[in-house]
Amino acid sequence: VYFDVTNPGTTPLPEGKRRFIQFLTRYQHSNGKTRLRATTLCGPWHNVGPGSAPASAPPGHAPPGAGQPDHGPVKMSFDQEASAVLTARLAVHRTESEDVADVLRWVDRSLIRLCSKFADYRPDDPSSFRLAQQFSLYPQFMFHLRRSQFLQLFNSSPDEACYYRYVLSRENVTNSLVMIQPTLLSYSFSGPPAPALLDAQSVRPDVILLLDTFFHVVVFHGETVAAWREQRYHEQEEHASFRALLEAPQTDAQMIMDSRFPV
Repeated sequence: VYFDVTNPGTTPLPEGKRRFIQFLTRYQHSNGKTRLRATTLCGPWHNVGPGSAPASAPPGHAPPGAGQPDHGPVKMSFDQEASAVLTARLAVHRTESEDVADVLRWVDRSLIRLCSKFADYRPDDPSSFRLAQQFSLYPQFMFHLRRSQFLQLFNSSPDEACYYRYVLSRENVTNSLVMIQPTLLSYSFSGPPAPALLDAQSVRPDVILLLDTFFHVVVFHGETVAAWREQRYHEQEEHASFRALLEAPQTDAQMIMDSRFPV
């Protein structure tokens, strides 16, 4: 459930003013009687102003907290992963009535507004820009969302686009994040599987990559690994470690598919 609440006036809400939201759930019990359950949520409103300059700001720029609203409660309660998924779903919903180009601009404006309110920076100094850890991953999610199959329809049929968007609206946060920003694991002799960047630099001859986009699970063998596999080194007892390296991503990929698409 998502509520978009705006203050129609220009006067900030009084500090300490509280909000109330009530859910009324009507259902039929097993004994045949109709029951009504009321759930009431209560919490304070918080006024959010523009971001503040860091403590090392030059004269003429206010230090953190000087004349600015207290962002602490909002920062501490911000869930960037859930917010990224919510933004993606809102963007997908907007595509039903707006051009994709307009939706992309809306995503950009939303990110700019968030950064202008919660980031620490000095005007005209990009190197001073800082985001708290509660927001640090959100721009990264938006970067991948703009390039995802949900908003970029090149080489996708209308049926495919509709399917992708439908699944995004039905899955949980964890799976939705994988759709927005695929995961990439690197397997090598140097250690256990490790996350890798979604970049061409991660493709190296001596590694195996496991890519999970939610809709596809792909195992990629580097050039050297593929050559060893073609020479069947993994079938020789003295190369048991290489056999284990080949089997590890296959096992993990099968676990992903079994949990995602149960038989």
